[in-house]
This record gives sequence, C-alpha cells and structure tokens, in this order.
Amino acid sequence: MSNRATCLLILGLLPASISMGQVVSSKDYDYGPIISRDRTFDGSVRYRALGPLWERQKHADGHTFTAARPVFARVSETNSPRILKEIVWPVATHKIFRNESYWRVLTGFGHDYELDRESRYKNHLIPVFFQGEASDGGHYFAVFPVGGTIREFLGRDRISFALFPLYARTEVNESVSHDVLWPFVSWTTRDEGSRWRVFPFYGQAEYYGHWKKRFVMWPIWTSADFEKTDDGGFIFFPVTGYSRVGEERTYWLAPPFFKWLEGPERRAVNAPWPFFQYESGEQDKLYFWPVWGAREKGATKSGFFLWPVFHASETTLPDRRLNSFRALPFVYADKTTSIEQDLAAEVTARYFKLWPLVSYRREGDASRLRCLELWPLKNTAPVERNFAPLWTIYNRTRAGENYETELLWGIYRNKKGAEGDRAFSVFPLYSRKRAASAEEFSKWNVLAGLFGREVEDGVRRWRVLYFLRFGNKKVSGK
Repeated sequence: MSNRATCLLILGLLPASISMGQVVSSKDYDYGPIISRDRTFDGSVRYRALGPLWERQKHADGHTFTAARPVFARVSETNSPRILKEIVWPVATHKIFRNESYWRVLTGFGHDYELDRESRYKNHLIPVFFQGEASDGGHYFAVFPVGGTIREFLGRDRISFALFPLYARTEVNESVSHDVLWPFVSWTTRDEGSRWRVFPFYGQAEYYGHWKKRFVMWPIWTSADFEKTDDGGFIFFPVTGYSRVGEERTYWLAPPFFKWLEGPERRAVNAPWPFFQYESGEQDKLYFWPVWGAREKGATKSGFFLWPVFHASETTLPDRRLNSFRALPFVYADKTTSIEQDLAAEVTARYFKLWPLVSYRREGDASRLRCLELWPLKNTAPVERNFAPLWTIYNRTRAGENYETELLWGIYRNKKGAEGDRAFSVFPLYSRKRAASAEEFSKWNVLAGLFGREVEDGVRRWRVLYFLRFGNKKVSGK
C-alpha cells in the first residue's frame, strides 16, 4: 500500500480505486460502541471497542494500525518497512523507516541513521545534553552550559563552548567563528572574508573584493558598500536612510516607517509602514493594513480583510488551480481545480472546516463529513490517529459507490458497499446486514440477538433468547 493510501486509511478516507470488493462479511459483528468488527473500504479488517477508545485495523498486505486513545497509536507497513509509535502525543514518538530509527520524548530525541550497523547517531536532551557520532565518524559530547562539542546541529558543522556564554566556537564549512561573552564580542575568519564585532559599539563584515558592511552603536548606524559597483547605502536610525542597487534607489524617513523605492522595473512606497504599503513591478501590492490588502506575484494572488481574520489566495499552475480561504479561527476552505487543456474545469479536491463544529474533505471520488471538529488546524496526522475519533460524534465517509455513516461511536451505523452489500444497526434495538446476494449471506437481529434470523449459503437459521439457534432449512429464490 502506498504512503498516500496509508495516510488516507488513518483519516478514514480512501479512493475507490483501492476498494477490495464487499465491505460486509458474515464474520462481522456489531454491538454498537461496546465492540464491533467490520471492513473498511480498502479491505482492512477493523476491530473497535469502548467507542473510540480502542481500534485495530489490519490489511491483507500486512499493514496494521492500532490505537488505545488517547494514550497510544501504532502504524506499521511491511513493504517499506515503516513503524510509527505515538505515546500520549505529543509527549513521545518512535519511528522506524527503512534503515533509520528516530525517537523523541518531550525535548529529548535520538536518531540512528543505520540500524544494521554501528554508524552515525545522535542522542540529545535539549538544551542540556548532547552526545553522538557525526557523519565523518567523529564522536562528540556536551553538557550545556558547562562545556563540550556538538556536531551537525542548528546548521553548524561543529559547536564548541565552555561556560557559555563565556566562550563559544562554531564552524560552518570553512568559516570559523569565536564568541566571548556572547553576543557582545565575536570574530569570524574564512578564506574569502572576515567579520568581527564588539556589540553594540562597532561591527564589520567583509567579503574580499565584493562588499563591506558595518554598524556603529547598533541600530543607530548601519551601512554597506559594494566595491565592484556603485551599490551601497546606509540607515541612520531612526532619522533617515538611503540605498542604491543597480538603477534602483531607496529612501527612508524615520525608518522603517516611511520608504520610497524607484527603479526601472519596480516601485514601492511605505507611508507609514505597515499601515500603507504599495509596490508594482516584480509584484503588485496594495495594503491598507490591517483593514484590507491585495498582492499578486507570479502565479499567486492573495488578499486579506481585517488582518489576520480574513485571508484568501489563488495559485494557478499549468495543470490546476489552488484556492484557499481563511476566516480565523473558524473557517478553512481549500479547493483544487483541474484546468487541463481542452477539458472542462473540474474540482478534484475540496476541504472545508467550520471550527469547532464540522469538517468536509474530498479527494477525487472519496469524501468525508465529520462532526465535531475540535482541532483548529487542518489535517494533523497525529491528531487524526490519537484524538479526532474521541470527539467525532458523526462521521460520513464515501469512496466511489461505497459509503458509511456512523453516529455516537456506533449507536447508529449504516454502510453500503459498491457490490451491493449492506449493513445497518441502531444499537441495541435492531441490526441487519446482507451480502450483494441475500442467498449468499443475510442476517437481522432484534435487541442484539434476543430474536433474529440469518441465511448463509442458502441455509436459514433462527435465533431466540440470544443463545438458542435452530433450523437449517435450505432456501432458494429471493
């Protein structure tokens, strides 16, 4: 099963293309929220107990999903291989993918890059303890702020420190930086340039033969000069500023509040920033912040009203158009429209959420409608696995001609398969299910088995007082 199919399985949303035929089996049972066994649209056998608290799904290809909500969830795939475990998410996770292992408990985490042999790994408890082996085989160890060395962390190749912030040394490629009483005294050396500062009094950075930048009593004076061109500029904060880049000229008054930019390909005005912003050229922008604003750059158009409450955007790609709308924190709406040449525009995917009441999601022929929807963000996979079923009092899922409806964690269930098989129950009053051919299998019960009848392979039996069964008459016809 593909990763996309696995993700959709966990979300309860599967395309009809992976339907596995009948979704109702004679082995299924349904005792409402207490315990049940059925099949999902992809053919997985699904067991549920105690409402949303326990669930297990197993597919024929070996993929499994197990959850004891909200404490534990586990996903495994045999063809990747991939194993994911979550314990009281977001407290702890453990993931194995192919030949790598990753774990995290609160701010502590570890990563083993090759499970089949001793190799690169790391064990960190941020911000206190760091230990591991780097990609070049070098081992490292550090206890913050006492001292030590950390490798391949925060974008740095190496970080060494002693009684931080008293002293620190960092390396990135060929660049080496030293800090004393960080962030006040620092100097950096590299083949193509240098940098040093005594903050906030004076600082200078130079890229030999290209540019030189400096500050004096930061942020009062900052400047830049480019040696191969006439480009450069300065800001005298909070009074004025000026810069030139090619044929563009920028002027500041009381920076950053008032700005004018003029050039052959673009213009920009802030008067004052951020309340009025105008730009034309590479992008067209007009903001009367926070009341209203519109922006267009490349293939994307966007705008807001009463920022940050209302926001909309549209991106046009060669084969599709993406639209989104937000009315925070209550409304999310996304739409994907196919715009293939010579074909009529078709909405291929849609998402809508009215938080905290309802959400609707559709991809192709698969869709899901759910109430309630307490998580304020969109499609967070760990939340779907560990929490969403706890507050989902109503769920309706479709995949092509398959559909399933559930209310109050199984008090009411109604399912229909693409082959014509059906299952219906109102626990504990009445339930019935049948295969596409009633002679192959059909069954109904009153009061969870007090009285009922079943037909399987043409043989009819009656059930009375839950445990008594009689009759084996062969039936024919409808």
